[in-house]
This record gives sequence, C-alpha cells and structure tokens, in this order.
Amino acid sequence: MLQGKELVKNLFKQYYRWNALKIQIPDQFDKREFGFILFDKEEQMFRHISFKRKEDIFHFFKEKYPKHAYFSTAYYANPEIPVMGEKGWLGANLVFDIDIDHIPTSCKNMHDRWFCLNCGFKGNGMIPVKCPKCGSERIKKETWVCEKCIEIAKNYTLKLIDLLIDIFGFSLNEMKIVFSGHRGFHVHIISNDIMELDQRGRREIVNFVKGEGLIQYILDRIKAQGVFNLSVDMNGWYSKLAKALYELFLTQNIDFLKKEIGISKKSLEFLKNNKEKMLRNFERTLTWKLPLSFNEEDLKRILNYAISKNNIPIDERVTIDIRRLIRVINSLHGKTGFRVIQMSYQDLELFSLKKAIVFNKPEYIKLHWENPPSYLLDYKLNISNKIHTLPFYIGIYVIENHVFNVEILDIV
Repeated sequence: MLQGKELVKNLFKQYYRWNALKIQIPDQFDKREFGFILFDKEEQMFRHISFKRKEDIFHFFKEKYPKHAYFSTAYYANPEIPVMGEKGWLGANLVFDIDIDHIPTSCKNMHDRWFCLNCGFKGNGMIPVKCPKCGSERIKKETWVCEKCIEIAKNYTLKLIDLLIDIFGFSLNEMKIVFSGHRGFHVHIISNDIMELDQRGRREIVNFVKGEGLIQYILDRIKAQGVFNLSVDMNGWYSKLAKALYELFLTQNIDFLKKEIGISKKSLEFLKNNKEKMLRNFERTLTWKLPLSFNEEDLKRILNYAISKNNIPIDERVTIDIRRLIRVINSLHGKTGFRVIQMSYQDLELFSLKKAIVFNKPEYIKLHWENPPSYLLDYKLNISNKIHTLPFYIGIYVIENHVFNVEILDIV
C-alpha cells in the first residue's frame, strides 16, 4: 500500500491532470512572480518564476502538480529576476487575510494543544507565545481547524467586506473573496486607487480597520467641538461605535461596567442614574451624548470596549507587505487537500467546509493514531480509541499535517 506522502502526491497529480485548465490565472499574469512548493522538495520554495503564456501555466500545474502554489500580489517589470530590488516594482493589490490561527476561539480547546520543550508544561487551546510556567519560547504545537473555526473566520470576513465598502468606498466588483484552503479567507482589492500605495499607506489602512488611534481621535474631536456625540448617521467607525454603545447599555448591567470595563465609582453613579434616559434619547435621536465632565479615562475604557466588539483581526503583515505571495485560486492547499475557492459575497454567507472538499471518495482511511483531538473539520473522533476509520478527506487532512504518531493501516 502507498505511504501517506505517495498517496497524497498521486491524488494531487490526478487532480491537476483533469483540472489544470480550471486554475484561475491572475490579471496581468506576465507581470507576476509565481512560487511553488513541490512534493519531492517540500523543504524548498521555487520562487521568481514567471510565465508569458497562459498555456505555460496550465502545463506547469499538469506536469509538476505542486503541493502549494502562489502568485505575487505585486506587479513587476521583470518578475523572474531573483533580486527583489531589481524586479522593478510597479504596484500591488491590497490583500487582507483573516486566519483563525490568530483568533481565540472556544473550539481550540477541543483540537489545539501545545507542549513546552523546555520544562514539559503542556496545555490545550490558544497557543501561547511563551510557556506560562517557565517563560520559554520553545513551544511545540499541534493545531487543527474545525467547522466552528471557519464559521467564525467567515463572519469576520463579512464584517471586513462591509467595512471596506462602507468606510473606504470599495465595491464588490473590485474585490476577490477567497477561501484560503485551510484556516480562513483572503480579500483581494484590485483597484488603481490603491495600486501604488507604499507600506506606510497600507499601514494606515490596517490601523483604521483595527480601530487603532481611534479613541485619541475622538477625544481630540470632543475637545475641538466642545461636545461628545456619536450618531448612527455618522460615517464609518462613529456609526459602529454608536450601535455598540447602545448594545452595551441595553444588554449589560452596571456591575458589568464595573467588573469587566473598570469604570470608576463616580462614573458608575452617573450612568446608573442616567442609563434609561440615555437609552430613550438614543432610540429617539440615534445619537449618544455625554457631558464634558464625564471622566476621560472612563470614556476611554468604554470606547475601547466598543472598539473591541467591532475590531476585525486581520493579519496585518499580509496587508502591509507590498511583495506578498498569495495562494493561486483553484489550486489545492498542501496541508488539507482543500481547494482554494473564489466566491461571491452571497456564497461567502452560505460557505461551509464541505464546498472546499476535493477528495470526498467513498473509501475510508484506517489509521493508528493515539491521543487525537476530539474534533477536527466537521468530524468528531473517539479520543479513547487508537484505531480510527476516517472519511477519506479527513484522513488526507490528518496525513498532510505530518502528525508524528500517525500510521496508515489501510484504505477500506
């Protein structure tokens, strides 16, 4: 029987033999750099590859059946030159990446775990940067994805797209919405308006998306205008914060403001006496108002809470990078076997992992796997068992993540 690596390699080879022509070629592909990781040389990425004809791209996928396939968000005069400074940068798409790996979720307790190589301390859930016991950064981790993870990433992506439309004025026609094939979603902005933005300009966009610096801007605005008001009718973040404050005061009691937000006694007393009046006024005028005498530090705490409820956890490195490589649409992700899918906004709303499954064969993969996670993708495992007969696509996902204690027993 084939070993895991050969099994997956043959599956990818078969997929690209019949689907190479479905690879979505990016616009101005002859000005893009391509990069690939191949099955026989997984430790190396082959970069600085360019193509002059679409047919050459299709032929490459059919003949090389890459494990991972990327293209540059940037456009270059000479994409094949290996020295980045000599490629002749012409501009780049603006790309956002929402990756569940960076987002705390309750389901991580069911499928993610870590082990400190320094002191042996271990745990489940969100992977720490440093061991909480000894402070070492030598952390071995095992992370997985489940349908709950993807649902959370999907909802953040929908919020991101709404923000890009409402605040920045981009249209859906300027966006490509893409499932990455693994942990989340990419949103590509293809517009001449942002093509030549440098890293500093992209950093400003990131800060705005994440609400960084917003509180100080609001405080400066209060001092300049002599009044605090936030209205649903205002643009962008102001409208979002007005709605978030309404939700906060409508659903939470005064004790929550004290314990979770840390509001001072004097401000709590004011809010306790005026909460109902403030809610009625907002429902009538859609505007929040506070007296200028309200404690500034408490106002910061309340606004910070409201921002956190609307913050979108993008991977800022991806957005700022003007030479980023991003996954080729309709290629396969080498750690899951899932297809990288472009979709409409409506398709995103309805998206589930099932739509990305390629190797949904009738056979099952029988594995010897001790101490597996209890939940991955859309499948629950019996953690007390050592032998697991898994749906084919689940087995491929496990094999491709190179779990050290997994052995393929049979395909049944």
